[in-house]
Amino acid sequence: MVDYENAIEAAVVKGGIVDFKELINECLDRVGVVKVAIMFAPLHLVTEERLEEFDSAGFDCVVCPRRIVYEKEKDRVDSRMIALAKKLFDEHSDVTDIVIVSNDGDFTPLVTFFKHRGKRVVLFGLGDISMVLKKSVDVIYEIPIKKTI
Repeated sequence: MVDYENAIEAAVVKGGIVDFKELINECLDRVGVVKVAIMFAPLHLVTEERLEEFDSAGFDCVVCPRRIVYEKEKDRVDSRMIALAKKLFDEHSDVTDIVIVSNDGDFTPLVTFFKHRGKRVVLFGLGDISMVLKKSVDVIYEIPIKKTI
């Protein structure tokens, strides 16, 4: 499950762009079979070109609209990722490893949810990863990036 905006922002800070095909390959190498690969992206960042990029890398895309929270506009990526992850768990309870791609500490309760159910949680992050998230997952790998010129 990929938090698209979070991943691309971290890659930009490192002077690159996320290599989504390599991300899938690393998941296959480090975790094994990928049953479900979902990219969560806010509506304002989704273009036809990006949808094609996600699809060619092997990701299904969930486009998340914005909402107003305490007079501040916020996209629904985090809440949609968490809700769908729990739903997918019910449908695929045989899965042994969960992969989260984000630096966001808001996913710590989701990590706890899976760990209490005996799942291994793998994090792909980059740069400034939330300390609480780092401490809650089983293993951390860097998000693969391609350098931009």
